[in-house]
Amino acid sequence: LSWMSAQLRSASTALNVQFTKKGKPIVHRAAGIAPGARAASADAGADAHRSSAPAIRAVGISSVSTASGPLISLEHDRTKRVPIPPNEPHPFLQALGMQTSEGRIKSDMQDKFQQINEFLKLLGHTRELERLAEGRTSAPHAVSTGSLTAGVSSARPLCILDCGCGSSHLTFGTYHYMSSVLGLPTCIMGVDTNAALMQKSNDFCRTLGLAPSDAEFFAAPILSFSPRSPPDVVLALHACDTATDDALALGIMQEAPIIMAVPCCHKHLHKQMAGKPPPEPFGPLMRHGILRQRQLDMLTDTLRAQLLRVLGYKTDVVEFTSTEHTPRNLLLRAVRIEGGRASGPATAGSASRARGLKQRGQLLQQYDNLKAFWGGVTPRLEELLAPQLRQLRDDLAAAGM
Repeated sequence: LSWMSAQLRSASTALNVQFTKKGKPIVHRAAGIAPGARAASADAGADAHRSSAPAIRAVGISSVSTASGPLISLEHDRTKRVPIPPNEPHPFLQALGMQTSEGRIKSDMQDKFQQINEFLKLLGHTRELERLAEGRTSAPHAVSTGSLTAGVSSARPLCILDCGCGSSHLTFGTYHYMSSVLGLPTCIMGVDTNAALMQKSNDFCRTLGLAPSDAEFFAAPILSFSPRSPPDVVLALHACDTATDDALALGIMQEAPIIMAVPCCHKHLHKQMAGKPPPEPFGPLMRHGILRQRQLDMLTDTLRAQLLRVLGYKTDVVEFTSTEHTPRNLLLRAVRIEGGRASGPATAGSASRARGLKQRGQLLQQYDNLKAFWGGVTPRLEELLAPQLRQLRDDLAAAGM
């Protein structure tokens, strides 16, 4: 054996196993410390370190006890806070088939549930939801985690658009988080080309008692969809290939305050680079298929993030969950800068606007330089936003920048 001793502890017992040089095991069992004995041991100072009674710690419960009575309070042990607690029954989770009637997340839905929670956590970190909701509520908003529809006021709601929503787990999770957990009036829209899934989601809405004005799903390509009201948040979780670009473009065109996308597969730039010699000194890296794929994936997301910055969004790229739950775990998170329109010339007296235009011009130059370095590739997102980029270049030229 590579080890000579081991210790196993439970709430009431400690088991110690030691092996002699000849390999003979010696087993010791010890009970927990009674409160009186624990106090006496603590008063003894240095004697406490020589006590043969084991220290016992349990996680996730308020106290542990033995036959002689309670051992120690563990109120300091707290469950990790997440947007949607995993051990509390939720009507929408059960209706979606993610949770059992006892309130446990099903084993085959653990990864999806983890992704939703991490996505929502990063959405909350923007601090934009509360700001957007200011002035929209007519009265203090009741919070209820027991009902999907409880506590929503008659004020104009925040509008969530989920692009390429598929089975709509994220859509409904976002609705529940915003309306029932944060207490914000919310409506949701989902769009996907899978008509059967969209009908299923609409049926699910009616089962929950949600009116079309609260939640509705549409079978359509992302870019051909016209939201009934401008979305406040545009989401896309694992929209395939250029569908992510469609979602980002729609969010920018609608001037959505928040855009969050987790890209899936990347094929567009891979096809453009096929057969082209890589820029120096990237030849050794691009020789290997897996490294080439990852490099072009990173290039795609870098260009996407830079275009969002160019067009007036504060943007970061973060890991939204562990690769244990999904290998596609990069999140593009963009928050629209106040007054961050990409078009419209700087006018006299608009010093702040002129500074913003100059900054976007610098970001655009960085974008152009990166493209040129990689052989002049053209991302799909740039193609979709050609009118906005052309207007920005005209504005820069008119301002002499």
